[in-house]
Amino acid sequence: MTQIEWSNEAVTHLAQIHSFIAADSPHYAEKFILELMNAVDRLASFPEMGRQLPDVADPSVRELVVPPYRVVYQVGGSVISIAAVVHSSRDLNSIENKPWDRK
Repeated sequence: MTQIEWSNEAVTHLAQIHSFIAADSPHYAEKFILELMNAVDRLASFPEMGRQLPDVADPSVRELVVPPYRVVYQVGGSVISIAAVVHSSRDLNSIENKPWDRK
C-alpha cells in the first residue's frame, strides 16, 4: 500500500478550509474535512484515481476533486505527496509548493 505524506502547505489549507466552513457550521466543517480525508485515504490503494493535470507535462502530478475543492498530489513510487488543497475556482499557478516545479 502507498504511503500518503502531507506538505505543510496542504495541512495549512485544510485548517483554513475547516475554519472557513466552521464560521457558519462547525458540524459541516467536521463532516467535510472527514469526507476529504477519506477520499485522500483511498489514494493509498488507488494512487492514480485522480486525473492528470491538463497543464502539467508530468503524469505523476494529479488532482482528486472533492467538490468544491481540488487535492493536488504527486505519485512517486510508494509515496503520494499531497501538495495542496485548493478551491476549484483558484488558479493552480498561485500554489506555493508546486510538485511539478521541484527539481
